[in-house]
Amino acid sequence: MFYNQPLANRFGTALISEIGSEKWTRIEMAVAWVRRSGTRHLEPSFKRFLGRGGFAQVTVGVDIENTSKEGLKDLLSLQANGNIETYIHHNEAEMTFHPKVYLLQNEKEACLIVGSNNLTEAGLFVNTEAGLQLDATMKDPLIQDARTALASWRDTSTGFAKRLDNTLLDDLVSLGYVFSETVSLSPLSRQK
Repeated sequence: MFYNQPLANRFGTALISEIGSEKWTRIEMAVAWVRRSGTRHLEPSFKRFLGRGGFAQVTVGVDIENTSKEGLKDLLSLQANGNIETYIHHNEAEMTFHPKVYLLQNEKEACLIVGSNNLTEAGLFVNTEAGLQLDATMKDPLIQDARTALASWRDTSTGFAKRLDNTLLDDLVSLGYVFSETVSLSPLSRQK
């Protein structure tokens, strides 16, 4: 499937449906930005997914003042519903962490979506965005390549990824990497 938002196939609607379906047992995501505007739409389906024993791993960037404290708090709060891990990927010497990769899987099948959609309301529903979905078996080389990339972005041994907890979130706020959505941000970040 090709996602051509907002003209057709809004990505957020499809993602909510996929997460809420009973087909998938594992979800891996990597996005540049997360905000409460996006997490509030995904929360009900994520709670159902986690409540039935699903496992999720989400890797988020904290560059360019677009990931919010509230969005990260929402991901942390989902831990009360089941097994979800959130990682922060950041490298001071590297370019911006900017992937948007979504991989839903079970023992045999996978749904890989790569596009331009962040976990923000604008990215999920409003912005002009594009994405391509590949449905394949878990043995497909593209699925294996995606799993390798997703795992590398949350690999804490590299020093670029850290598992998110409340202490890290407080540090990200105090060091100016993450802001509250109530704080006036740059014009670029307000559009996200």
